[in-house]
Amino acid sequence: MNTQQQTATSSMSHYAQCPNCDARVGQYQTKQELHERKCGVILLTGTPIKNRADEWFVPLNIVAPDKFPSLDRFKRNWLVQDEKGKWSRIHPYKLDAFKETIAPYVLRREWEDVYQDLPKLNRMYTVIKIEDDYLKKLYNQELDKIELKMAAGQSSYRDLNDNMMVLRRICGMAKTKRASDFIDLALESDDILTGNKQSKIAIGMHHNDVKNELLRLVGDYRCMTLTGADNAERKYEIMTKFETNDKRVLILNMLAGGVGMDVHYIDNVLILERQWNSADEEQFEARFYNPDQSIKNRPTNVEYVIAQGTIDNWWYDMVQAKRQIFGETLIVTGK
Repeated sequence: MNTQQQTATSSMSHYAQCPNCDARVGQYQTKQELHERKCGVILLTGTPIKNRADEWFVPLNIVAPDKFPSLDRFKRNWLVQDEKGKWSRIHPYKLDAFKETIAPYVLRREWEDVYQDLPKLNRMYTVIKIEDDYLKKLYNQELDKIELKMAAGQSSYRDLNDNMMVLRRICGMAKTKRASDFIDLALESDDILTGNKQSKIAIGMHHNDVKNELLRLVGDYRCMTLTGADNAERKYEIMTKFETNDKRVLILNMLAGGVGMDVHYIDNVLILERQWNSADEEQFEARFYNPDQSIKNRPTNVEYVIAQGTIDNWWYDMVQAKRQIFGETLIVTGK
């Protein structure tokens, strides 16, 4: 569950059955009626939508099937298509009405609503240039392949997806030198300023090639790693042993490390490869940050590295657009 936001539906549909009294509800129940019956059903979710507004349909259909009976009707009533034909946004002039309609079924609480005096989460973006001539050459060669495909009429996402992933991987490789310098400077500063010989750093990545190059530069004797190929036992081992281990750098695949583990003792995080949406990135950030001061009262620093003039610029715009979609459709508080 994403700790940054928790959404709970506060009503029960007529298809629901109470697990305590076995009574099937014959008609839609309001919150007051549920309170009087002393029973009800609650649907909890941390991230109701990640990429597009049409992802709202499933949870709303579960709790209010009479008001949201079909995906097609939901799209016609509330959504607008983007340039790719995706139903990505609530129609601008229907946004207020949409929030009002879902308010009886949705209760949202953010960190600020639950905790006071939150520790800081410092999210930073650092822009660098690709300096390695070999990586520049590889990047430009991949751009040439894309141009040939587009000239042949192959311009859809499906046509270009593999090329985009190659560009993404090359950018990640280009940032490993920046990561190596960051690690050396951060650990040395901690050792000098605080005398903390056990401070830890986390590096977020996606491709194994990026992980392997980083291990070569930093030294695998200094690092623990977690990838999508690792099992639950490996994840548990990292959570329980890395804090007191002599190794001081944790390299994680952001999807594998974004759920099912907490390493709040790590204060400094460097991200080399962006994810497809802000929700996955925030899930990853929450492995290190916690708004409960009884768990962590120190600031958490998360730095995203962006390769200037590359696919990273497009990726940044894409993630920010999805963050906006997520925000505009979730700024609602049930009553």
